[in-house]
Amino acid sequence: MKVDLKAWAALVIVFSALLYMGFFQRSWYHHLSGDPQLYSSIAIRIFEHRDVPGFERAFLYPPGANLFFGVIEILGRNNFGVVLASINLCLLAFLFFLYKKFGTGWLWVPISLSAGPIMLFRYDLIPILLVISGTIFFIKKSYLISGLVFGLAISTKIYPIFLIPYFGLNLLVTKNLRGGSGFILGLALGSIGIAVGYLLLSGQTITSLIEGFNYNFSKSIHVESVLGTILTLIARFNFSTAPWVEFTNGILSLSFQYTMGRDRLFRYMWMVFMVGLYVLLYIKRKNIATKIRFEVIATVLLYLIVVSNVLSPQYLLWSFFLLPLIKFPISNLLLVCAVLVLTQIVYPLYYEDLYWVFYKSWDHAWVFIALLLRNIILVILVLKSIQAYVLSPKYR
Repeated sequence: MKVDLKAWAALVIVFSALLYMGFFQRSWYHHLSGDPQLYSSIAIRIFEHRDVPGFERAFLYPPGANLFFGVIEILGRNNFGVVLASINLCLLAFLFFLYKKFGTGWLWVPISLSAGPIMLFRYDLIPILLVISGTIFFIKKSYLISGLVFGLAISTKIYPIFLIPYFGLNLLVTKNLRGGSGFILGLALGSIGIAVGYLLLSGQTITSLIEGFNYNFSKSIHVESVLGTILTLIARFNFSTAPWVEFTNGILSLSFQYTMGRDRLFRYMWMVFMVGLYVLLYIKRKNIATKIRFEVIATVLLYLIVVSNVLSPQYLLWSFFLLPLIKFPISNLLLVCAVLVLTQIVYPLYYEDLYWVFYKSWDHAWVFIALLLRNIILVILVLKSIQAYVLSPKYR
């Protein structure tokens, strides 16, 4: 059996760099290690003490994520972070060899290095792999299995639900009633099955799940989001003092007075933008919906990230880890890497400068400029993607 030395060398180099940054450099570890500690505390409180009422932090994550935390807590008691990082390294390796089958394994190297070690300390690689797997099953016309996988993805991270209209549009255009029935059944089995299992193991109620869903959709304006950047710029010219920020619902958000009294509007405005995108997709349905393409999926996710009122660093991976599966200009890769590197500069490397200095006194403005530049590039990328994969008559 022939051993691909270049592939294994790439794995060793990337993994060594990520582990060194994540575990041996305080600038990264100080911030990134907090989430595994939170995951562990959630698992202990829910599955050991069954102490859910009043434990607000448990509402931060869907049922599938909390079940995953429980499994890791069992496997790695007192070593939760190490076990989580080990699982994520395995998932990264799987992605690498998957990309190699598409002939784009080399793209994994710059994207992974630019993204940095944050992916080792989060669980976003799981829904990313589920979305990729569900899409491949759908393309292969295994609609029931595809729906089941997407149901699992939605129960782990909410964002895959915003891809379902695209698959529904494909089934509508192709008049595939049988496939649609199987896909819907799979969605129900995957999402409801995880929810029922979680309720039985944790002792929660359906009401608590609904409260958790509302909790996630009631977050204020994240300072790292594109909208947060725009409102910060407006505040810079309208107020003599720096805008007050606060940690609410698990994010660093702008206080109410700096949203010009329209906090509720800004919280849910992204939904209007998503409806607008799908109206456009429906208009262009004969071009883009007759065949499921990763290009459109990546565009939808990138658009969601840009218009959302919350933009955590790991969200960028949802779209960017799909890039090796599509055809795109090399210039876009440079923009993607620039976005990921600028994101690392803002979080975790200089996040304290952003929070404790810039948003207190307007000093250290260079950190905000890095964030501003990151978000400008994101807007450019999403506009280029929509033009190339939705509007262009050349794309079929």
